[in-house]
Amino acid sequence: MKQRNGTHSYQRQTDLIVLVKRAGGDDLEDLLDLDAEAVEDAVLPVLLGLGSDAEAMSIDTEIPGNAEERVGTISITFRITQLS
Repeated sequence: MKQRNGTHSYQRQTDLIVLVKRAGGDDLEDLLDLDAEAVEDAVLPVLLGLGSDAEAMSIDTEIPGNAEERVGTISITFRITQLS
């Protein structure tokens, strides 16, 4: 999204989505929570280091069914805002 901000600058927003899949057992939800924290800890400093404003907008977890070996997915959406 691009929108005018003030008199001479533009604000650009970009969403970055990171997906992580993991197989596991009974502790799968806990492992996915740790994965989400690790992704945030790795990605946010890089985005902020580029001179952008960035934040994690949402973290969604999906663990479908009751299969023998469960596979879960986390989706983390980061919003990056830049002025130009």
